[in-house]
Amino acid sequence: MSGIVRFMMLSWVPYSARAFGSYTAIMLSLAAVFCGQALLGADSVLTNPSLTIAEGLSVPEGWQLHPAGTVLTAETADLPKGIQTAVRLVVGSKAAGSGQLTQRISIPADGGKWVLTGYMKSDLERAAYIEVKLYDGRTELVRMNGGLSDGAWRKVEMKIDTRVTDKAGVVASADRMEVLCRWYQEERHVGGTVWFAGLALREWTAEDEAREAAAAASITATLRIVPTYENASIYVQPTAPGLPLPKIKYREKGAAKWIEAHPFSTSARDPAPRGSLLGLRQNTSYDVRCERADGSLLAAGEFKTWADEVPVARTILLSELAKGGGPMKIDQSGTADGWIRYVGSPDFVINGGETANEALLVNGVSYVIIEGVTIKGGWRHGIQLKDSDHVRIRNCDISGFGRIGVADPKREGQYFLPGEDKPINWDAGVYLDLSSNVTIENNFIHAPRNHANSWFYGHPAGPTAVLVRSKGNLVIRYNDFVGGDRHRWNDVIEGYGNEKQDGGFNQDADIYGNYLAYGNDDGIELDGGQANVRLYGNKIEGVLCGISTAPNFRGPSYVFNNLVVNLGDERGAASAGVKNGGGPTNSHGKQYFYHNTFFTLGHGVAAIGYGGDKNRGLFRGDSFNNLYATSGMGINDGERADENRYDHDVFAGANGGPGTYDVSGVVEQSGVKVPVTFVDAKKGLLHLVPGGEGSGLGIRIPGFETWQPKQGKIDAGVFVAAPLPLRRTSVTSSHGQIFLTSDEGKTSEAEEWVINTNGLKAPTRFTVLKNGGTDWLNAEPSQGVLQPGKETRIRVSLDPKDVVGRGLLPGALILKLANGESLPVSVYGLATAERMHTFIEAEALPGHDGFELIADSKALGGGAVRLVDKEAGVSGEGAKALTITVNAPTAGAYYVAFRVRCQKPYGLHDSMFTSLNGSVPLRMAVVAGDQWQWCRLVAATAHLELNAGENQFRLIPREEIELDAVLIGTRPLFAGDELPLVAAR
Repeated sequence: MSGIVRFMMLSWVPYSARAFGSYTAIMLSLAAVFCGQALLGADSVLTNPSLTIAEGLSVPEGWQLHPAGTVLTAETADLPKGIQTAVRLVVGSKAAGSGQLTQRISIPADGGKWVLTGYMKSDLERAAYIEVKLYDGRTELVRMNGGLSDGAWRKVEMKIDTRVTDKAGVVASADRMEVLCRWYQEERHVGGTVWFAGLALREWTAEDEAREAAAAASITATLRIVPTYENASIYVQPTAPGLPLPKIKYREKGAAKWIEAHPFSTSARDPAPRGSLLGLRQNTSYDVRCERADGSLLAAGEFKTWADEVPVARTILLSELAKGGGPMKIDQSGTADGWIRYVGSPDFVINGGETANEALLVNGVSYVIIEGVTIKGGWRHGIQLKDSDHVRIRNCDISGFGRIGVADPKREGQYFLPGEDKPINWDAGVYLDLSSNVTIENNFIHAPRNHANSWFYGHPAGPTAVLVRSKGNLVIRYNDFVGGDRHRWNDVIEGYGNEKQDGGFNQDADIYGNYLAYGNDDGIELDGGQANVRLYGNKIEGVLCGISTAPNFRGPSYVFNNLVVNLGDERGAASAGVKNGGGPTNSHGKQYFYHNTFFTLGHGVAAIGYGGDKNRGLFRGDSFNNLYATSGMGINDGERADENRYDHDVFAGANGGPGTYDVSGVVEQSGVKVPVTFVDAKKGLLHLVPGGEGSGLGIRIPGFETWQPKQGKIDAGVFVAAPLPLRRTSVTSSHGQIFLTSDEGKTSEAEEWVINTNGLKAPTRFTVLKNGGTDWLNAEPSQGVLQPGKETRIRVSLDPKDVVGRGLLPGALILKLANGESLPVSVYGLATAERMHTFIEAEALPGHDGFELIADSKALGGGAVRLVDKEAGVSGEGAKALTITVNAPTAGAYYVAFRVRCQKPYGLHDSMFTSLNGSVPLRMAVVAGDQWQWCRLVAATAHLELNAGENQFRLIPREEIELDAVLIGTRPLFAGDELPLVAAR
């Protein structure tokens, strides 16, 4: 936990509800209690706190130095007021870990509380820090630091309680303290200079306690409130520093009952408390109350949420402004009392062609609505929204945008225009460029002209549905952003400026009720500021990684009630439902993961990494009430930050059996590892069967009263049984997904997609839309009228004669209503010449005698093969190999899956080499954990092309993998497939 901030700035002791476990308030800024040199005048228990280097010595007396060769020199000029001397050092060479000047102090049995102060600076930002470690015997209880240095002298102050409560609620008393002046020794720090001065450590007294209490009681604050339709961001802006994290309560104006908000958070870079009020009603007034720890009023405020409808002064038909339907520009503004509404018409299309940068440019305007417009083309973008505010883009159909290039395998497989060095990237259906107070809703963005490369070659680059460079106050809701087999997104929603504190969504943003499908990298990037960014009610599938939060500079961000399902890029590679990271340099904000369902191959929430820190996977986050049904780790957080909390989650395997996680420390005391049963996994109804394994284990979370049941037990996973994405339509869907298989030349299988209209009040016209590249997909009827209280049945089928290429075909159908609302369903098609399914035990494969056979009661048949060959290196030319012989009934696309278990660290690096029919060995990967799970084989493509008759491929070790069994067939592996899972056969 970090609560250390700059001198005379505010720091907060984290508040936590009892149900979440307890934090220990170990430290806080004392600037409101002590000013100037008050602490330095007190007696210090440190030996040589001034860090004076005596004549003839190279290290300050009483201190130890590492690395030993570091040269320390004394400084007497340009020091903080009252300080006589400092030590200076130059980082000599790159080395693992931090350099340090340390001193250990014994603590008496009744150790109590202490105060440490000191000064530091560095010529490189974030190069040094002052740290305290507490020990009980040899056991490290906790460590804390005072933030990172910069180019000016910075005062660090820490209040230290030697009685430490761990995450399990156990109280331990430290008997030893270590004070460390530390500096980084990574390559960028070599040659940099660091200074430390004026260390002092003394006991915390009753007088200090009284002054702190008096200071807290005198503090006042104000509230900055930023509402959207369903939520509001609250920023506590103090007029004086130094009080514990406040409680926030709210109520609808005129209501008697106050509701407690989710606990607020802060960060080392931004100490002002902030958080969100969640699940509010649109167009409604609210009161807010901010309370001190003793319940007294600190600040109050009021606000009103956004309304769906706004006053419209003029409605303009775009067809009347168009000149032949070519590129258009909107540059007229309305007012708060009278918006301008630009509308399309059924037969009108804005066509940007391939010359205009965007089909529709909206530049420097305010109070504008763009509605019901069909947009095609644009050299780069469908719509560019630039330097504008109070704009709503709704119910538009956007496709055919972006530059067309040629893939270059020598340049990471990215697409380039002739003669250009930069790959094609950041082409978007909507480019949100430095605008604020924007709504993007009920739009269908699909079929860009280009395609993104996969990670097989290098970092994906290519088109995106929405590119976000936001000033804040952004809502993206109820949209369908669907790529396709030949129109893969890079990220479905991409953030610009991941490395910046104001990057991407920046602050005060809601992304909910969206369908995000079929990309080669992330479903959505939240990366950047993430100050009160809320992601919920979305369905994300068919991408390498579902959600990226790497990095989170400010926080908090809230990721809840999302469904991440069927991960897989164009190769079938599946990484993680949520990727996190940033390390100490970039990860300062907190993210909260609640009530999400991950039903997929790959990991759930994983520390994958960002930036250049050695521990670049470190992030700050909590996980509660999530359902992880994954083939890899449900949670994989080997770098776990001190404040990260994990509990009441359910871990299951993607294809039956229990799941697993890898997190250090005491976690998941109420979490379980069990097999689970969904209502109907095949149809995508991914809510737990009532009373089944893993049900009823969730807890109540403050601030989530809108979604959690008023009484009774609470399940992990998404809040509602209806298929996500969350939509506010008056009709519901029988399916979340449909799988279709057709044997070539035979009648296609069909599935009935049933639309329930019990909530419909009047007859409503509908149209069934498809994503690009899905000529093989049929829906009958494709249009019609929905009648209240009467089911509409749509026959969904696959037409083999329209299949182009081989392998799995990702598709989607969108039921679009006349009012712009929609319901999506995912559709996967597979056309095969002849169905085949082969199961092989690993220990039955030729060549296993060159490896270690292991006995395991959980392995199929009771045994498995440990694949490892230290001589193979990274060439794939190892002498040892397992040989698989497959008799294919016909030439075509075949899929391979392994039942494997891997060693730490887990990730896409768990790989081997495979040579098919004598070809050059290629590296292939799986994603697994420490329990037996079925995983796809990931190669350059999602499938292997086998010849008719006998085929042979060799498995050559690269990294240690334990192999139990192999599946080869004409259908790829998905989460939920019924596969052999127990030893008895």
